Amino acid sequence: MFSLMLSAALGLPHQRASFPDIRPLHAVRKIDLNRPSLLELTVYSKSRRPAYKIQCASASFSSKDFDYSGDFECRLIEVPHSSRYSTLLTENLDQSRDWESRGRFFAASLKPPCSGVADFGAVRTFSLRKMRVSLSVRDPRFRRDGTLYALTAQIDVVPDGLAHTSIAKRVQKPSGVPKTCKLDELF
Repeated sequence: MFSLMLSAALGLPHQRASFPDIRPLHAVRKIDLNRPSLLELTVYSKSRRPAYKIQCASASFSSKDFDYSGDFECRLIEVPHSSRYSTLLTENLDQSRDWESRGRFFAASLKPPCSGVADFGAVRTFSLRKMRVSLSVRDPRFRRDGTLYALTAQIDVVPDGLAHTSIAKRVQKPSGVPKTCKLDELF
């Protein structure tokens, strides 16, 4: 019992803790990666108070508290931000870099066959804090040289009474994925 109380007091990621019940969120936004811009959404608690922020941007977006990388990256933070993690989407208990999450997308991950890889392609699902967060990249637009210049982001957040971790529950990399998807290198 003492170890459970100590874990909760320390905010250890994979122990049951008290998290707010959230209201569902559904958003679809077109993103132009040619210019720095920030997509910011608020996840509200059932009592209509801001509980979390989802922030997504391209690597060209400059932020003093988060280093966006990849071609497009999303993060989830508490309101107010009080976690030791720069994004709650990380699965790494010892996160030391902002990019250590599946919230970071690269152009190669958005092209077939890599785009269809569950949780590592164009659709990423995260389970944590009594919610399930889904980040989907639709209609990616590529230049002739293969660089990504535009996309449509769909973000869904729904309550999940079975999700009790402080950071994203670890998702296993699938087997049989083509080496060109670079799962071992990127994740």
